[in-house]
Amino acid sequence: MSFQTLYVLVIITLFTPAFAEGKLALIAHRGGMPHLPENSRIAFEEALRFTPNIETDIHFTRDDIPVILHDRTLDRTTDCHGLLSERTWEEVRTCRLQTPSGRLSHSRLPSLRSVLNDRALRSAKMIFEVKDYNPKGIDRLMRRIRNRKEIRLSSFDLRTLTYLHTHYHFRHLILIAWHLPRTIPRWIGSVFLCASYANLSALQHAPRRGHLYLWTVNRLRELPHLRPLPIDGIITDRVRFFREKL
Repeated sequence: MSFQTLYVLVIITLFTPAFAEGKLALIAHRGGMPHLPENSRIAFEEALRFTPNIETDIHFTRDDIPVILHDRTLDRTTDCHGLLSERTWEEVRTCRLQTPSGRLSHSRLPSLRSVLNDRALRSAKMIFEVKDYNPKGIDRLMRRIRNRKEIRLSSFDLRTLTYLHTHYHFRHLILIAWHLPRTIPRWIGSVFLCASYANLSALQHAPRRGHLYLWTVNRLRELPHLRPLPIDGIITDRVRFFREKL
């Protein structure tokens, strides 16, 4: 047994009992495959080898088509430019995704529809973060996922979550927060909390709604910080790394 392996086992056993018991869920952040284009179908398919839980992002085009993209603009992750909200789906459907190193890939900018129709992703428990408050776009999104009970929706924007609750009575809603708010609506199912601001005092005195997950955890040395925290899982860009180490 190498020193590194022993170090990992000590960290797991002493500092993160939930990991040692195999109860802590891993969620692949934007696909969680750092060598592949983020938010790409190929990254989602690869992540399924290590976890069923895949988190991704949705923005809307000018014609209200839900598209899998983290940023408001196309510049960072594709070979196209400008705001997605100012372009139609026909104008962006041929945009090619870039790898994290900047290399152009063969993967195209995916629509929500293409992800939902991907047979290789049928076993995935997808978590779609709705980035924009766009009622027309949200209505189109809900028509796409109406009968998909395994899908969960998340957002920083309480307006978006409230719209999903009041108009669709959608039950699998996740609030994303930098800090836990003093009050959380009873219809919120889970919370994604920024790991940098999570501490025992805050979590002990905060209201709980369903499960609690921390984002974004990417290094082993962050694990001791998790020791006392009553969490159910972590969201990571390195899902293969954590699955193999833990």
